[in-house]
Amino acid sequence: MKNSVLFAFALTTAIGSATAQPTVDVVLADNGNNQLEVRLRPTGSFDGVISNLVFTLRWQEQMSPALSMIGLIHPQSEYLPIGPLPLLNAGNGFQYRTFNAVALVPMQDLGRSWEGGVEYPVCTLDVLIPGVEVQLINDAFTTTNNRDYFVSLNGLPRTGAIYNSVIPSVHAMAVNSGNGYMDVLLTPEADYFGWVNSIDFTLRWPAGSGSFGAIVQEAPMQTILPMAKVGGEVTEGGFTYQRFHGNGNMSLAVGQSVFLANEDHRIMRLPIVGEMVDAAVASDGWTSTNEGAYDIVLNGIASAGGTDESTTSTGPLFQDIIPQMMVVGDELRVHTAANGQGFLVLSLLSANGQPIMQRRAKWGVLERFNLAGLPAGMYMLKANFEQGQVARRFVY
Repeated sequence: MKNSVLFAFALTTAIGSATAQPTVDVVLADNGNNQLEVRLRPTGSFDGVISNLVFTLRWQEQMSPALSMIGLIHPQSEYLPIGPLPLLNAGNGFQYRTFNAVALVPMQDLGRSWEGGVEYPVCTLDVLIPGVEVQLINDAFTTTNNRDYFVSLNGLPRTGAIYNSVIPSVHAMAVNSGNGYMDVLLTPEADYFGWVNSIDFTLRWPAGSGSFGAIVQEAPMQTILPMAKVGGEVTEGGFTYQRFHGNGNMSLAVGQSVFLANEDHRIMRLPIVGEMVDAAVASDGWTSTNEGAYDIVLNGIASAGGTDESTTSTGPLFQDIIPQMMVVGDELRVHTAANGQGFLVLSLLSANGQPIMQRRAKWGVLERFNLAGLPAGMYMLKANFEQGQVARRFVY
């Protein structure tokens, strides 16, 4: 009798907490390296039991066998043991393979948990036949045969949607960190969890003002996207140029990482040798004629946005000209340096360098820019003055 009471209490508690559990969406992503990834995306946090998972892939019947057997991905494989069912020809022009998992161990027992909005890869499949069109799908066959996408958490149905991952444009810039390093940052326009297949860019700085040492990368990024110099430094037309290249080894999701929308993500840093005020990810005549233009490929798709060509600083540091800058509500508040002399022009630019508004400013005052009506995202403030120009990005 006591056990029955405890069971009834546990069942009531589980049902009562159903609304607190997230729903779980699913995506099949082609990572551009002849490989598919299945990822789950919860709408909220969760650390219990993924009690059931079912999804089905289909492709043209004449292109079978089209896929390898699945490769499970750590650490999701610890708490979600996915396995395939036999391949089926449905007689409708498609081959189908269903995958399922029944888990018994709570994620929290393994020290794991989910965060809402994050894509968690659960398996990969190699594409064996080029040109095959693989879909993760619910259709008449999967519905009739109980093979539709389905998820239950703690024994309760929490099935979300089948969706497509976004491939965002990615902006690139170089920033003097002020501690002896030049940082190279990537800023995507949307959250990205996929594969950075390749990246190429060139840094440019005034000739005779310094040089760069060996590339430094943090361990996770070096594993996901190792970077290397291409050739040596080249000086031409009053500037020095250095090309860089990187080939991705895995998707960000598999590497347990993510490029969050409108945030700067450092892919590498370079020790500054000598004196160097600033450098830029260049987009000029030299880069266009020397295979040095900025290019980034995400999941096999060219995705290069703008560079910081229009934000290159010359002369003093940004903080010497703009000691303080902040967004308050719908207003950008800019404090200009009290000891400045000569003209000062402040420009508000979009993330790709397009001018939005401009004004002649004064030194030692608080300038206010009304941002109401502008879409949320990344912007730049550029200050032009007699000694040069400085610029900095900000998020509205």
